[in-house]
Amino acid sequence: MPVDRALLERLTKRDISLPEIEALDTENKFKEFDSEIAWKLGCSVKALAEKEFPGRGVAIDITLTTGQQLFRANSTGKGIKFDNDNWIRRKQNTVKRFGVSSFYINVKKGSLDFKTKFYCDPVEYAFHGGAIPLYLNNLESPIAILTCSGLAQEEDYILGLTAIKQFLA
Repeated sequence: MPVDRALLERLTKRDISLPEIEALDTENKFKEFDSEIAWKLGCSVKALAEKEFPGRGVAIDITLTTGQQLFRANSTGKGIKFDNDNWIRRKQNTVKRFGVSSFYINVKKGSLDFKTKFYCDPVEYAFHGGAIPLYLNNLESPIAILTCSGLAQEEDYILGLTAIKQFLA
């Protein structure tokens, strides 16, 4: 399943509502989730990144909301830097605090800065797309976070969404 380029354009133009983003974040739920599933999902994200964004580096991480890391890899493209680790940590903190994707919070904050809108320190939080909460069926709180870092924030976000949808199909 390729990345939905029409949706990517809507995300880039911010021509999407918060309820639509929330639906994208929560529509794909897992029946079960463990380290083997995380490994397979992570490998799927890596393969999709290399197919859809060839030559561009993407750091990929899957971590439980408890903090236990289950998957970490980089695509084979160029551009991955140590700074991607900090972006991943900060995006994950955003999902843990708010229970929604980091892209959702980016759109919700509008033109306001972190501290003004949510009293958040930008050293600890990143309101940029790429961290997506993972849910189990019949559970309202996320159990894990899939995070992509290295592309434009809309691309990081749609890469993760597409990979989840493809994996669960």
